[in-house]
Amino acid sequence: MKFERYETDFIEYKLAEGGLPQNIYETIAAFANTKGGTVILGIKQEKNKLKKQGIKNPQKLIDDLVSTVSQKFNICPIIKPEIIKDKTKYFVKIQIEESLLYEKPIYIKDAGPFKGGFKRVGSADLKLTDKDIQHFYQGRLDSPDAQILKETTLSDIDHKTTAVFNNIRELKPGIKGIFFKGNELLKAYNLLSKDSKHLTTAGLLLF
Repeated sequence: MKFERYETDFIEYKLAEGGLPQNIYETIAAFANTKGGTVILGIKQEKNKLKKQGIKNPQKLIDDLVSTVSQKFNICPIIKPEIIKDKTKYFVKIQIEESLLYEKPIYIKDAGPFKGGFKRVGSADLKLTDKDIQHFYQGRLDSPDAQILKETTLSDIDHKTTAVFNNIRELKPGIKGIFFKGNELLKAYNLLSKDSKHLTTAGLLLF
């Protein structure tokens, strides 16, 4: 099988020597938030060459991925793993589909959208910026996440969580010193009703 010579917007190589690479979830999120892409396990790009090491137990890697991916993200991306053979070596090819607009941002659940959200830029997985996340949530306005939950009130908000969210934002380049007060944070991300009395589905889930 012919492999692309370089990593690109749509191709990522990972060696996977000791099992699933820890950063594979970052790459999956990045592809899901951008235009989709393919991860191939068992290969590493070194300068202008590909190191085709292969994988000894490719089926176990697929089983490990399939059993964890649904629990790892806020919304599970669509992935299609398969085993491919090149001469005497085996590799795992994982196709990641671009997620629907109202599902984005896709992020690692335990880390949250700022630390666990990524996008694909060239051959790199970059953390989502504040503007990226605002753009994604604005795109959700007609989605199930944007529905107003009239049974909710502002008392349902965990203010410790909003404080942590604000602090994480402060660490982002270009937004230092921009600190939302009170309900400004939820308004900025369209997580409140117009009268600021009720939360959206996304607002309740996040905070």
